This record gives sequence, C-alpha cells and structure tokens, in this order.
Amino acid sequence: MSKDILVSHLCPHIIRNEKYELDSTRELITRSPISGQGFLSIKREGVSIPPSGLKTFPEIVFPSNAPYRNLNDTTFTITNYLGTPYSITIPKGILSQKQVIDTLNKSLPQTIRASAKEKSVAITEVLESGRLCSLRITGEDLRPFGFKTKSLISRGKDIFSGWKLVGRTDIGYKILFDKPITATMELDFMTSKNYCNRCGTTGVENDLRFDTAGEMVMVEGYDKLYQTVAKVCLTRVNSNPYHSWYGTNAFDLIGNKLQSATESSLRDSVSKAIGKVFDVQNQAEKIQAMTPEEKISRIRSISVDLIEEDQTTYLVSVDIISRANTTVNINILFAVPGSFDLTGV
Repeated sequence: MSKDILVSHLCPHIIRNEKYELDSTRELITRSPISGQGFLSIKREGVSIPPSGLKTFPEIVFPSNAPYRNLNDTTFTITNYLGTPYSITIPKGILSQKQVIDTLNKSLPQTIRASAKEKSVAITEVLESGRLCSLRITGEDLRPFGFKTKSLISRGKDIFSGWKLVGRTDIGYKILFDKPITATMELDFMTSKNYCNRCGTTGVENDLRFDTAGEMVMVEGYDKLYQTVAKVCLTRVNSNPYHSWYGTNAFDLIGNKLQSATESSLRDSVSKAIGKVFDVQNQAEKIQAMTPEEKISRIRSISVDLIEEDQTTYLVSVDIISRANTTVNINILFAVPGSFDLTGV
C-alpha cells in the first residue's frame, strides 16, 4: 500500500497572523471582513489583547526581604479601590515569608491576595485592574517590613487600549479601539468564503496539515486515486523541469472563443495526463506495493461543461474505474485566473 500527503482540505476560512500597521487611529479594517467574534485574536508583539485591554493590577511589595523581625505586634490596614478597609495584625517574632503570607490571606478577602515575590511579600488586587484601581497600606509602624512611611498607595496601569467589534458599512465587522493606536497588530479571525484569501473563495485549501501526534495527514486507497488525478489535472504541463510531461495545458485553453474547440482540447489534455499517470502506476507497481483502490484501470468518461458564457470557467468531470472495479468521480473547475478541485464543496 502506498500513501501520499493529503493536500486538499475544506477551508475553515480562518485567517491567521495577518499584520496591520496602525498610525494614531482607532479603526482597524481587515482586508477580508471579520465574520464574528469566533476565533478572533488580537496580538501586539506576541501578547494577546483582550477586549478590555491590557491592564496591570495594583500591587504592594514589602521593601524588605523575609525573615521579618517584628519586635511587637504590628497592626496595619489594607484599603481597596472601593475604600473598604481590612485590618491585619502581624504577631511579634521572627517571621518567615510563608508565615506572613498566611497571616495576610486569613484577614484579606479573595479579591486581595498575598503571595511570594522573590524573597519578599506582595499584596495584589486580583479582581480589578487598570489606572482606576488602587491598593493602600497604612499603619503607625511599617518599618519591620521595610516601609519608610506610614502609608503607601499602589495603582494599576492601562498598558494597551481595549477594543470592540462594530459593523462595517459594507459587510462584516471591523475593530474599534477605545483610543487611537500607533502599533503593529497581528490578527487571527474568521471570514466568509466569498472573501477568504486563504482558499481564494473556492472553499478548498491546498496545504499540508498535521495530526495531533505531529505527523503529516496522509491519504490512501480511493482518496489517493482521487488526489492523484486531481493533482495531475491541476498542474500546468512543462512546469516541472524533471517531469515535463506531468500536467495539462488547460490553463492555456481557457478563454478561447471557440467553445467546442476548447471543450475538445480540454478533454484531450485531461485524458492524456491521466494516461501518463496510468503508465507511471504500471511501472511503479513493479517495485512497490499498491492497492487496487489507488490504481487506475481505465477512464470511464470525461465531460466538459461551460459554467460561464464568457468562456472563462469550465467544469471537467472525470469518472475513473479503479482496479477494484469502483468508480471514482473527480470534479475540477478550470477558470480564469485559477483552477481548483471541488472536494467537499
């Protein structure tokens, strides 16, 4: 049994890693319209920007490192951005970093947490962030923890603007930032088939993909036969310097005003290309194992139909009989400026 790399897939219409240079503007209008919030990701320098924007939490860090030598019980107050005070008493003694953290967390709400900060202790507001959010520590004697004053306030910061999706005047959505932005932005987003530059609006993406184990997705049997015929038909003859026979001249035929002559030439070109593949398979099976399902037995029929009256789009339908005596149908759309197989479309 032989295998080939699967190269034809249904396109998810997800555009990835598309970059945009913004210069003091609130609007980001993508080249293909955004179809919705799904799969939408906005990054700057590899950092994801949530709709709320990038903000820091207010954090108070003890200036001194543990252990802390507390000669007397020390009481101080932590006040959040709403003005709610929380009184904390640290017992006297030589206290480790963990002891101080545990004491703080017993008295603080779940929205304010104490944690290790290298060898010191940090008190952080974990629910709200940004410049309007603050934490304050006040006490008569904060020197055991390294503070030189009786009060210290920490405020969050607004690092990067938030954003939202708004409707475009034509179709789909655009991104509107809360304030003007000057930056290079990187986007992942979903668009619609009719505007997808990933598949060229065909619905079919020709690319390599990998499975969950990191292995290339392969194709075999009838699917391999389908792909083998589709590939030779979609390749321009003489484009491969090592196998100049491989392909068709369909690309040179499209646009001929003589419809009957074009249809006949397309049929002949496809027939010759498949005949060459048939000969190659006969030679290859002498040195490698091939299943009956992947081998061509004969061409049952080739039909060519004009799709548009301007002689720029032809549908070629090929019925192949495999060595397993099963019919495999391949539909290929030859058009200006490009061509594609209609797998799954």
